[in-house]
Amino acid sequence: MNPLARFLLRYADAAQRAKGDPRAGARAVRMAARLAPRDPEVARARAEREREAGRAAEGERILRDSLALAPEAPARRAALGSYLSRVGKTNEGIELLERAHAADPNILESRLELALALASAGRHAQAESHLSAILEQRPRDPDLRGYRAYLYHRLGRRAESESEFARALADAIPSDRVYAWRAILLAENGKKNEAAESLRAGLAAFPNSTRLLGDYARFLAEQGARRRRRIC
Repeated sequence: MNPLARFLLRYADAAQRAKGDPRAGARAVRMAARLAPRDPEVARARAEREREAGRAAEGERILRDSLALAPEAPARRAALGSYLSRVGKTNEGIELLERAHAADPNILESRLELALALASAGRHAQAESHLSAILEQRPRDPDLRGYRAYLYHRLGRRAESESEFARALADAIPSDRVYAWRAILLAENGKKNEAAESLRAGLAAFPNSTRLLGDYARFLAEQGARRRRRIC
């Protein structure tokens, strides 16, 4: 990839994570597209911008055009498959991701996207199998451990889920998602106080996380509603 185009995509990604001015990130993606119009990573970034703007069909068109440039390229096929799985075309998305993985099993990012798509389709056992294979090569990744803990819970493996969450939180500073996933599962198990503590711990590490702030606000609102019902 053109080095400047790569820098611009990283800038756009950082701007998105920081929840700053969305126009700055969009401008960076457009500049990258002018510098490297045929690059698959640029196509992926353009498609995501279109999806976020409510133009999912245009994002899909961009990625289909990208795949048409190199129909056998696993990375391009995986990009389209991952996108389709997120916009509701799950079966076609999973099929493309499986084909991409079969063509090059060494691309861990494609395999991770396949695992996420399978999980979103409720195929948790298959998703866990792929995720465990990835963790063999990235054993210190706390986000992957956190997601596997989430899948263990969905599979009814509660003790393994708690153990995996503990490892994810102890190995390194995970992303805010790990705290959010753990809070969801604790709440589902009736452990409301522990769920709240997970959210508070996450907010201590990520005070500006809109995900955790939203989850904690909903948690407090639900607890307040329960107390009012008991009083009435």
